This record gives sequence, C-alpha cells and structure tokens, in this order.
Amino acid sequence: MKLGHRRIEQVRTLSSVVLIGVFGLLATGCSFGKQNTPTAASKIPLRIWRLDQPADPIRDALNQFAKTYPTTALTYQKNTIDNYELSAISSLASGTGPEIWSIPNDWLGDEQNHTTPIPSSYYKDSTTPDTKVAALYPPGIVEQLVYQPDSTKSTRAVYGIPTNVDVLRLYVNPALFDAATADYKNSLGKNYSDSAFLPKQQLLNHNAATWSELQDQCALINVRKDNTFSRSCIALGTADNTPDSNDILQLLMMQNGVDVVSTDHSRALFGDQKQTDAGRIIRPGEEALKFFSSFSNPNDPNYSWNPSMPQAMDAFGQGKLAMVIGYRSLGDDIHTKYPQLNFTSTPVPQVSTTQDPVNFINFKVETVTKQASNTQAAFSLLSFYTDPTDAASMAAEQHLHTPYLADLQKESDNGDTVAKNILTGRSVFKKNRTQFDAAFRDMIINVTQNHGDPSTSLDVAIQKINNLLNPLIPTDK
Repeated sequence: MKLGHRRIEQVRTLSSVVLIGVFGLLATGCSFGKQNTPTAASKIPLRIWRLDQPADPIRDALNQFAKTYPTTALTYQKNTIDNYELSAISSLASGTGPEIWSIPNDWLGDEQNHTTPIPSSYYKDSTTPDTKVAALYPPGIVEQLVYQPDSTKSTRAVYGIPTNVDVLRLYVNPALFDAATADYKNSLGKNYSDSAFLPKQQLLNHNAATWSELQDQCALINVRKDNTFSRSCIALGTADNTPDSNDILQLLMMQNGVDVVSTDHSRALFGDQKQTDAGRIIRPGEEALKFFSSFSNPNDPNYSWNPSMPQAMDAFGQGKLAMVIGYRSLGDDIHTKYPQLNFTSTPVPQVSTTQDPVNFINFKVETVTKQASNTQAAFSLLSFYTDPTDAASMAAEQHLHTPYLADLQKESDNGDTVAKNILTGRSVFKKNRTQFDAAFRDMIINVTQNHGDPSTSLDVAIQKINNLLNPLIPTDK
C-alpha cells in the first residue's frame, strides 16, 4: 500500500460477521513522492490489529513513525471481539497476520507462543524490561505482564505494553433506594419514631463501603414473594445472569486474603488456609464462594437473585434491580439501551474499611507477534504510540484510564475515584482460559444450582486449575 497525502480506506469482511476498516496512514504535509522512496512492494509491512478502537487517537504518532521510517508500510485494523483471536491466529499462520496485536490481559497466558517478549534494548535508559515496567505501571498490571518462562533462569520476560485499564465498579439506581426508604417509613405506621426510622434512612442514603453495609441495605431493598422479586437488591450469586461473575468471585477471594494463582503462574492458591485473628483456621476462597452464593440461596437472608431472573443489565435498566457490578462497558451498554435511566457508579464494597482495599482490573496489552516480518521495526512502532501521552489519548477515547502509574497517582490525588481504585487493582493470570473460566463457572453452578458442597466444589475447581496451569503438579485429592 503506497503512502500518500489522502486517507485511503477499504472495507472488507472478516469471516461472515466482522467488518474491519483498513487504511493507509500518512504523514500530513510530508511528501513520499521522492524518487528514492521505496516502492510499495519493497516496504516492510507493519500491521496493527486492535479491538474496538479507531486509529484517530494515535494518528499523529503513527504518521510521525511513517515519516521517520519511510521504508515501512503501516496498516491499521479496527476489530470487534467476534472471531478476533481465531482470525488473528489463522492469519498469522498464513503470513498475513498482525505485527502488533492488541489483546486483553487474560489472553497473555494463552498467547505466549504467538508473542515476542520485549527485547532488553527496548528501553533507551538500558533498564531491563521487567524492572522498567515495575516502575511505570501499578503492581496489579505488572504482575500480569511479567513472566518467568523458565524457572531455571533468573530472566523475567515482559510480553507487552498496556494502553488502557478498567476496574470493576458498583452501579446504583438511587430511585430504588428512595423507594425502599419510603416503604420502610410507611411500614412503621403508627409506631413511627425518629430513633427507628433515621438509622435506616441513613443506611439507604449512601453507597455501601463494605459488604456488611450492602447486606444491611439488601434487607430493606428486597421485595419478593416466594422466588419472585418485584424489587431486587443486587445481582450476585449466579454464573450466567450476573455480569463478570468469575471476576467478582475472584475479587472476593482476594479481598478475603488469598491469591487466586501463584506469582509464578504455576498453581492455584484459592484453596489455601489462613488463621483468623480469633485463631480459627479457614479457607478464604471457600468463605468467598459461600458469601457469593448466598445471594442466590432462597434460605439465606442475602437472597436477592436467582438463575431464572433476566440478565442483570436488563433488570437494572428496567428499574427492578438496585445494584449491579461490572466494568465501564456495562455502564455504557446500560446507558445506550436505557438512556432515560438515572444511575451512578461507586467503588465495589470492601470487606473492611480498616484494611487495604482490593479491586479488580482488566486492561489491553499491545504485543509483537513472533510471525512479525520485522521484529525490530515492530517494536520501534510500538514505542511510538504507547508513551504516556498517546496511551492517555487512547484510553480517553474509550472512557477508560491510562495504565501509567504516575498519571494514575496524579488523577487519584485530584479526586478521581476510579484511578484510585485502579491503583489497588488486581487481576488473574489464566492459561487455557476457556477451561479456566469454565472451572469457575462450574464451581458456581455446582453450589448455587446443584446444591453441591462448597468445600468439595472448591477442591474440584482447584484441581482443574492446577491441571491447566501445570499438568505435572500432583494434587492432594
């Protein structure tokens, strides 16, 4: 594709579903018509594949790269998630795939065979990549990027550069809180007193900071007859109509003080034991599973949700559900489908306000593929558009946050609650992620729908995850 002064656009079909725009990137005001300019056939192809985002936020950086390296031919493909991975792998095998491939962070464990670690010379100050990213990004991002592929060596590889980050948050419909307050006041009738009413009013007049507060709110918000809710407090406890149910359960496990996967990505830890301050031995992962599932248990005071109810987004949008947990994309979808709904977002509750908060993040990672026609050129291009300024532009275009630690700290200091929560965010390394996710889904369903024993269900999931992470690890059971 020859670079010129005008934008060249083509549209083609990827499988039968996804439309992708492919266009040449040009350096505005600069001519590529000189006689010594390489022909299109001789140029180094540099293809960028990214998810759900146009090139506009980084067009200047890409144009500058094209000007600096006229021997390259850049193309940019905006993709949707449908068949994205399969199409990339298929095109890589045929030699037509991307040199730079943007993927969700929980794909890293599956795609290491297709991606190239950042070279030791990538950072100009000679800092090793693992040391550099530890200084550039929050710990929750770093622990996903850095991987030690060979336990016999001290070298730790870095498999990509993040460009945006999101965090789980709690979406709230204030109207249902007001309705619950009015219902409680009416229920007092002639027995009304300020001492009885005001504490409940105060409870419902603010967003829950802890799970205990949320439970108290649910006791006042829920209105049900048998298993039918006319007003439900929160969508929790199910696998398929609770958004991001696996992430929420993993968050609860980490908030309870146990990691889901070891730092070397070799074994599951969510079955490990710990001793409470009272001296009791518990398994935090099991306690988290019990708490999560309690919201779909008709015999539990937390009962607020069940598998027969609609998708949480629709129940929330239709004014039947007071709270739902999800990422920014969930809020965007609610706003698009239910534009008249007034709702707010707030941080997810914590176990306690006296302990360090734990949140759950996801982010996109720009990787260089092993099939890249010129790895050095691909990494040079990567460095052009992943600096703090361009990362901030890309993130802002999707209403997300920059992954850079210094910028997040500045935003947090200026009162940005989401940035503050990202700084305490964690995520989970996955390998064979489809089966990994299925292990958690099966665990939830076994407890909440099949009435299985939580301890046994947890052990089964641990064995599955261990076999996925490292098939050679012996299991205790």
